[in-house]
Amino acid sequence: MRVKGDVLHGDSALRAVGKGLRIHSVAASGLDPLGTLVLRQVAQLSRGKFIFIEYGGTQATAKRHGIGGPVQGGNNLDDILLAQISAEIDGWGR
Repeated sequence: MRVKGDVLHGDSALRAVGKGLRIHSVAASGLDPLGTLVLRQVAQLSRGKFIFIEYGGTQATAKRHGIGGPVQGGNNLDDILLAQISAEIDGWGR
């Protein structure tokens, strides 16, 4: 995750927050726990959402990544992002 000259995730997230941007991060079940942690932190720092796609839909795998609650069916990224963006737009001005 670190290549010479790269900007650290936290630094990028802080710059985004300073510009009023929100970061929604997406992780899948193949991601290692450190990657999951980084993506969670970036979303949390910027008041975004952490979206976890569980291929196969097993509760046990989701739990290993710190995902609580029931695993919902469906893992089509387009559908998931459209639902998240629509919910955010519907909440504007409230």
